[in-house]
This record gives sequence, C-alpha cells and structure tokens, in this order.
Amino acid sequence: TLDPSTTDWEYQIKAVDIYGRESLPSAITTIRPLDVQASDLPVYNLEISTENLARLQADIWTYDEVPATVSIDGRQYAAEVRFRGHVGREYPKKSWKIIFRGESPIAPRDRMNLRAQYEDASLLRGQLTSWIYDAVGIRPPHSRQVLLFVNGDYAGLFNDFEQVDARYMARTGRDANASVYGTRWTKLGNWGDI
Repeated sequence: TLDPSTTDWEYQIKAVDIYGRESLPSAITTIRPLDVQASDLPVYNLEISTENLARLQADIWTYDEVPATVSIDGRQYAAEVRFRGHVGREYPKKSWKIIFRGESPIAPRDRMNLRAQYEDASLLRGQLTSWIYDAVGIRPPHSRQVLLFVNGDYAGLFNDFEQVDARYMARTGRDANASVYGTRWTKLGNWGDI
C-alpha cells in the first residue's frame, strides 16, 4: 500500500462547460497529499465501542443511536451516534449523525451531521455550495470541513453541516414554526413502490 503522506501524486485539470466542451489540460502538477497532523482543519475524534460499531455496521439503515465519545480540541463530549444519509449509507466511507448529551462543543447546536461526500472526489462541492449560498444571501446551514478519526483510525475529510431545524430557522431569521420538509430513503428506494 502507498503511504499518502510520503507519496507524490501528479494531476492535471481540465474545465468542462455545460455543453461538454473541454479546455486543454493544465500542466502536470506534482503534489503530496495533506499531512493530517500539519493541517489547520479541526480534528474530531470519535470513540465508539467495538460492539456498538459492529451493531451499526450490521444494520446500516437503523435510526437508533449508540453511545460514543467525541473529542474536539482536547475536550471530550458524551454523544450518541449513528450513520446518516440515504444511499450513502452503502458506501465504504459513511456519513455520521452525532447528538451530544449534555455539554455541546457547538452550542447552541446539540447535533452535527458529518457528511462523507463520498461521491465528490474533490471533497469541496458541499463546502463551496455553502460559501456561494452565503455570498448571495441565502443563509445556508453552517458548515465547515473537519478531519475525522474513528477509534484512532483516520476516516477522512468530512463536512460538518448544521441540522436544519427550529434553531437553524431562528438563527437565519426564518419562521421557526414553519414546516420544513425532507425526504427519507427507504430500503425499497422508491416511494412509488410502497
């Protein structure tokens, strides 16, 4: 296996417009991937018992949380966790729902959504979209990129997105009592099949 912190990678960039026309490729650029320890990004450490992790992996579709501890900036917080998302639950890199029990490192929020963005090879689309929405005044949910470790193993770069709930509605000046609709994926995958 290659060690990404000591292996050089080469890449080129091409632009593609909405009509499928491609630009000429850029010059080849050599990079060495991010050294996690030297990063300025926040580091989240999720500690979950082997039994509870196995329980989640045995039923990726469960909405039942299991106990865990989240460490951020050297402080530990009691939490309950589960996988989140729809078809993304089937990917090797899972998104997480974390609900803090007691003190929260992101108060007044008490939960975070760590999105794996598995289908986005750039790992930038979610964050870029949030920045663009904010720049044009749409008031998106708070988001930031974080590095996640699960039981001491590096899990990757994730986007921490604010839960769209009454707190979000109030923070953004929207009616906190307004109806907010979302979709829920089923094992059938298609509501028309129900």
